[in-house]
Amino acid sequence: MSLSVLPKATPTPPGSLPGARIDWLDLEVRALSFFDRVDRELDAEARGVVVERVESGGLGGLAFLLAGDVILEVNGTPVTDLKRFEALIDRDAQATNRNTSFLVLRANRTRLLFLDPSWMDKQ
Repeated sequence: MSLSVLPKATPTPPGSLPGARIDWLDLEVRALSFFDRVDRELDAEARGVVVERVESGGLGGLAFLLAGDVILEVNGTPVTDLKRFEALIDRDAQATNRNTSFLVLRANRTRLLFLDPSWMDKQ
């Protein structure tokens, strides 16, 4: 039996993917990788950003975001990639009188987390 196989490029390791620091949330995120999808048993088409770091006293911590969370939506709008997340979370675009919601995947469960607008005024 003879098989013909075409090699593919090795997936980019998570540490080499683009990331962003959201200062007003004291939060660092990065793009979702192939390995993240495999580890979490997600579809190949799954989209979102992975939380890399959250400062416990910051607004991201007050919203109960944790390192390892995959942020799927912000205020009900899907997070398709890192640039989209940055646009959705832009502080100048946030309505100051309403909660900011995050739909996150944590382990094998989705959670809806909220950031109260009154906390934002204290920063």
